[in-house]
Amino acid sequence: MARVEERRGERPGRMFACVRVFLGIPVVFLGSGASPASEEQLQRVELVAADRTFVKPANQIQQPEDVGLAYFDSLLKVGFLQDAEECQSSSGEVTTCKMHDLVHDLTRQILQDEFLSGIAATDQIMGCKYLSLISCTGEVDSKLFDKVRALYISRSNIAFDKTTNHPYCVRTIILDCIRAASLSLFISKFELLGYLEISNVNCEELPEAISHCWNLQAIHVISCERFAIVPESIGKIKKLRTLELVDAPKVRTLPQSIGGCDNLQSLYIHDCRLNGIPNSVANIGKLRVFSIVFCIGLRQRQVEPSWCPLQHLPQLITLLSHLEYIDLKNCCLLEELPEGIGNLKMLQVLNLQGCQKLCGLPAGFGELTRLQKLGLFVVGDKTEHARISELGNLGKFSGKLRIKNINYVKDPGDAEKVHLKKKNGIRNLSLDWYSREKNGACFVVRTEEVSLLDMEKDLDLLNYLEPPSDIEKLRISGFRSSQLPHWMTKKSSSNDLSDIHMLKQSYLPQFSSLSKLVLENLPNLVHLQGLKDLPGIKIFKLRVMPKLEFLTTATGLAKGDNEHEVQYCFPHLSTLVISDCSKLNVKPHFPLSLRELTLEGNNEQLLSSDSFLCPRPAHCDVSSPSSCIVDVKPPHITQLKLGGLIGSSSGWELLQHLNGLRELEISMCKELRELPESMRSLTCLQKLDINWCDSLVLPEWLGELQSLQRLRIIGLPLMSSLPQSIQSLTSLQDLYIYY
Repeated sequence: MARVEERRGERPGRMFACVRVFLGIPVVFLGSGASPASEEQLQRVELVAADRTFVKPANQIQQPEDVGLAYFDSLLKVGFLQDAEECQSSSGEVTTCKMHDLVHDLTRQILQDEFLSGIAATDQIMGCKYLSLISCTGEVDSKLFDKVRALYISRSNIAFDKTTNHPYCVRTIILDCIRAASLSLFISKFELLGYLEISNVNCEELPEAISHCWNLQAIHVISCERFAIVPESIGKIKKLRTLELVDAPKVRTLPQSIGGCDNLQSLYIHDCRLNGIPNSVANIGKLRVFSIVFCIGLRQRQVEPSWCPLQHLPQLITLLSHLEYIDLKNCCLLEELPEGIGNLKMLQVLNLQGCQKLCGLPAGFGELTRLQKLGLFVVGDKTEHARISELGNLGKFSGKLRIKNINYVKDPGDAEKVHLKKKNGIRNLSLDWYSREKNGACFVVRTEEVSLLDMEKDLDLLNYLEPPSDIEKLRISGFRSSQLPHWMTKKSSSNDLSDIHMLKQSYLPQFSSLSKLVLENLPNLVHLQGLKDLPGIKIFKLRVMPKLEFLTTATGLAKGDNEHEVQYCFPHLSTLVISDCSKLNVKPHFPLSLRELTLEGNNEQLLSSDSFLCPRPAHCDVSSPSSCIVDVKPPHITQLKLGGLIGSSSGWELLQHLNGLRELEISMCKELRELPESMRSLTCLQKLDINWCDSLVLPEWLGELQSLQRLRIIGLPLMSSLPQSIQSLTSLQDLYIYY
């Protein structure tokens, strides 16, 4: 059984280096114990694109990443892999899955004596090609390695029975959780080694003897916390194609001799603390993949005075004409890119996502006509910075793009030249007028007065920055106009019911794929009236919009129409976040499809019952319309978060209508003295989190919440003890209290 991690947004080519190495050989003994399902034996196979030997696009439009993902999906569909799950890691969104037990058993059956687990008997040695030693100790017969091609050692302390100069034929070694002193022994014994992976080993450096491994093509050092030094002798390994250092926080630099690795094609430095890149990297003419990810060193509040995080890339990197892939994700202290980066004509990926300090991109950036992934474009305020119009030369964009500092665009005509709506590969788009600064979870709100000219300029800019029609996620931040752009509003203003009916039958919404919309820090927007129908919206977030007065969720109810004639603006909306929209009212009610609701800041007006009750028109007496009986029903909200609300809980009437609520979080409500009585009706509540409410004391009736399974209390300074009634919470499984 194997575990596979597919990293979204990264090139999947190393997938095939790993498929070649792992699926053909070691994947068999990655789960090589008595039970292939043993969680302790699950190992990681990363999908990163680098090897075009296996990734062959069918045409120029198709990308290696797409091919790799298609291969991965095929393995899932045919059952080779199973139980795919999405999760988050430091490198972003990750898919984990497992090799099917039957595939594992079949592979073991096919290999038979070619694969051994543990120190074997003499009669088994002769045919052994793939050897796995897990939790083994003692001496190992040197004959065992005579025909072994792939070796996996984990949590073992072994020794060779005698000294021998006989060259072993091992090509692949994976060392996990072994003693650091043993590392030199293994490397010195296997001169023909081609693939070396070291993980969770308490070593400070690679041994100098590694230079004797003349056939070594791939080195991977993973999660070695004390590892700090790549030896100068690495420059002697002329066949080295891949060097990867992951989660090695003591690594500060690479040796200048790295420039001697003439065949190096892929350099991965992830979760390290580099203070710079040696200029000799420019001598590696075959380098195609240059990935420096999460090298920020900000995990500790205080860093060593001698250490300076990565802020610049060497100018000479622009001479690497074969570079296709540069990944600088989350290098958040990187301030600038070298001038002349437009010379990298082969560049297809330049991932700048999370580079918060980047002030602008160099002029000439638009010459990267093969670029397909960028992540971040920063509009600069200096003449040496690229203008936003240079994005217009890049027609093959795909995936995620954030355009920052749009307020620096002087001529709205430059935004028109971007032709953003024609870049159909973009699925996730963020348009930021300013640098989106954060202080904890709070955005920096800009309160300066805005002139009419600035408002008109912003409207022109956003009109020109129309997203492609297939966009899936859209965020707009800092836009200062009081109007929505034309592409967000309905075109038809006809009041004729027959015309409206015809439009419904023939008109396909322009943004039918849009599932997430975020509008934040729009200081002058008063209403969202005329907003296009967005039938696919599932997540809607409104933040820091102090003048916004109402959000319309349905039309037709005010006229007494039958229920089937009511038009819902967000029929599939499941998650709604409203933060610091002090004048906002939801009309006529919150959507019935709503499952998760978050109210933050000054939004107490939304806690009344009126916003939560949906009237259902009943049959009326035609002669007396006033005799109609109107039924009401609340939305089926299962998760509610209330944060930073002002005042007492006396107006929290909504809770009495949320009978299906499963999770409730109340945080940062400084003036809250008691929980509302309406909470007593939450008979289905399973999780209750109360955080940092300075004036709150828990009530005695808390024990009436009989379905409660988790209770977490953080930062309630006035609470001296729990209510006695907590003993009645017989379903409680998790109780966490922190002051």
